[in-house]
Amino acid sequence: TTATPPSLFLNTSAPTGSTAKSANSAAVNFAGGNPWQAIGTWPASSILTAGNLTALSDLHVWVGLKNSDDQGTQFDLRAEAYKNTALVAASQTLCITGVTLNPSNAKEIVASFGSFAATTFNGSSDVLSLKLLARIGTNPDGSKCSGPGGSHNNAQGLRLYYDSTNRPASFSATIVTASTPPTITASVSPAPNAASWNNSNVTVSFTCTAGSSPIQNCSPPVAVSTEGANQVITGTATDTAGRSATTNVTVNLDKTPPTIAASASPAPNAAGWNHADVTVSFVCADALSGLGNCPALATVSAEGSNQVISGSATDVAGNSASAAATINLDKTPPALSITSPANGATVTSPTVSVTGNVSDALSGVSAVTCNGSAATIQAGTFNCSVTLNPGGNTISVQATDVAGNSNSQSVSVTYASAPAITSFSPASAAIGALVTITGSGFTANGTTPQVIECQLKQSVVRYSFRRGDRTNHGDGERPKRDDVHAADDRFLFELHSHGGSQRCHTARGANDDNPDSAAKHERFLTARGAQPRGAARRSDGRLSAAADYSGPILDPHAHRLEYRDARRVAAHGQRERQCPGDRAKLCGHGGGQRGGFRQRGVCRPGCGDE
Repeated sequence: TTATPPSLFLNTSAPTGSTAKSANSAAVNFAGGNPWQAIGTWPASSILTAGNLTALSDLHVWVGLKNSDDQGTQFDLRAEAYKNTALVAASQTLCITGVTLNPSNAKEIVASFGSFAATTFNGSSDVLSLKLLARIGTNPDGSKCSGPGGSHNNAQGLRLYYDSTNRPASFSATIVTASTPPTITASVSPAPNAASWNNSNVTVSFTCTAGSSPIQNCSPPVAVSTEGANQVITGTATDTAGRSATTNVTVNLDKTPPTIAASASPAPNAAGWNHADVTVSFVCADALSGLGNCPALATVSAEGSNQVISGSATDVAGNSASAAATINLDKTPPALSITSPANGATVTSPTVSVTGNVSDALSGVSAVTCNGSAATIQAGTFNCSVTLNPGGNTISVQATDVAGNSNSQSVSVTYASAPAITSFSPASAAIGALVTITGSGFTANGTTPQVIECQLKQSVVRYSFRRGDRTNHGDGERPKRDDVHAADDRFLFELHSHGGSQRCHTARGANDDNPDSAAKHERFLTARGAQPRGAARRSDGRLSAAADYSGPILDPHAHRLEYRDARRVAAHGQRERQCPGDRAKLCGHGGGQRGGFRQRGVCRPGCGDE
């Protein structure tokens, strides 16, 4: 054997017996894992130019047997290219057959390295070298090759033939010396929307591509989780020659939904109800990417409870939020009716019970008032007590539902009550004298009855009352219970006394056509109210000034006129002894229950000269 030369020149020239030199591997054995056995390593003959190793030419070698006993053995050959001690590229040829001992019949093997990553050489200390290795032939799956010679499990080794040792040789390699820098691009995941915003965490990744030299450093991915606009993320690519490239990407990240609030106008009452159409509006805001959409106004006009009106707001980044308003709308007033008292009724009590029906189909009845006072509500009915004033009264009932709708109904009621006389004069007068009787406090329900009682010598008592409508009573006729009296604040009566028969009569107005007039009697009584001009007048066929009632008295007695209320009059008689003398005493006083009054004219003993 000869010494291994420091380098090889690889070409297609076959060696000859006289010039061939060789290098042998160690013995190879399939047993024990069939390890590779090195044939030799050859460095490049000179320092390579600085640049990138981008290609290696095909390797041509010739191999043969070390021992004739190994005839028919199949071999594997491996070629490895190194930069210093770092593997750059490798090639394997499997199941080589036809290997012989004779150098003249050496077996040519062509090994192709194919493509590999560009490798930078600095042009000074970096060395390119080639290493060759051999083993027993194997299939790709690691099993021993079959066929001729496949039965050999071992061999003395594989011999490599090469050119004469007195010829320098070199390893064929392609070195690129251009100065193209690397490139770098950035990508954002997930991609932003059309407005360049993301609404979830972002990862920025970088892709680096080598130029003239391999990539030495490429920026790793960057995770962005902080919200904000215009966040600049930078990446850099650097090659082995020290050249670099930089790229930037801008991230806009908004993960917070916008704010939205719903409000109703007009606002509901304390019970949560409206009684007019409602407008629901939405107020939206976003502090970072800005609003993309805010709901429009919504009008609620349909009656109903728990009507949910909702809306959604979206920001530019695509975040969304929702809000809703619950509307209870009742525009229908409650149903209301008054069942008692009837409209136009007359009552004699100063208080009256008002009853009726009330209901509301949606929000429900909240309250019922009678002339402003609260009523009791139970099972669809109401009840309240109203205090009346003498005369005409209006009772107004108002029902209100929970939503604030109201309905009112009213009835007119007359409260009839008796007057109370507070003064009366004169107390007595002589027969035949002209007597003027005055008094006060005769008003009841806006009407003022005028009352005269007189005791004459023959014990004939006359009394009269003034009326606003025509109700004339004949001799001995009692007043009717439904007589209504007219109104005056002062009273003026003229009492004319004449001697004569005890027969009594009814005095009428001066223009009355009744044949039983005052002129046909020797004794009569007239009473006139304090009307304008003090005269008796007719109006629409009714006597409006005075109407007198007198009844015959056969025995000494007294008459009493009692007002029980403003619309009902009763006359009562009672016997008393005859009053002697030429004078009669006029007596007057007020009293009685329920505001009634009594006016009495009575004969009394010892009253002749009074």
